[in-house]
Amino acid sequence: RTSETIKPQVLQKKFKYSYPFQFKTNDHYQIPLFNGESFELSLTTTGCPFSCSYCSSRSVPYRERELDDLFRELDLFFEKGVRNIWFKDLTFTGNSQRAFEICHKMIDSNYHFNWITETKLETLNLDLVAKMSLAGCKAIMLGFDSADPERLCDNKRTNDLTRYPDLIKA
Repeated sequence: RTSETIKPQVLQKKFKYSYPFQFKTNDHYQIPLFNGESFELSLTTTGCPFSCSYCSSRSVPYRERELDDLFRELDLFFEKGVRNIWFKDLTFTGNSQRAFEICHKMIDSNYHFNWITETKLETLNLDLVAKMSLAGCKAIMLGFDSADPERLCDNKRTNDLTRYPDLIKA
């Protein structure tokens, strides 16, 4: 199942979607992470909060979706029997406190969604990864600046490379 294309309304630094949703059956899009089952797409943010000189995403303004609006959408997904969601944020954990809050509310809502997302490795910590897992996260597609200290220095990055192995294992 997929929903029609819904254009976000930009509200200062927040955004929300226009309603109502109109669901239609669409089994054309399946990915192995959901065992071939259909899934819905959602956004909790647009853009990326970082301005990495080498990334094309820096031109997309970072905006957080209003949480009431996000959970209204998740309620609709749940009511329609959706069980798999791909949060297509460029950096789901760009605001780690907000990501933790989203996961906490997903757990409290008993949705039992399976979901995947994308983020930067540098924005994760073990507590957040554990909370994401409890909330139903099945995979995180990770981006990281580099594992080469010289390249990090050249790009004025101060990432702690010793954290990478534990976070990747988690």
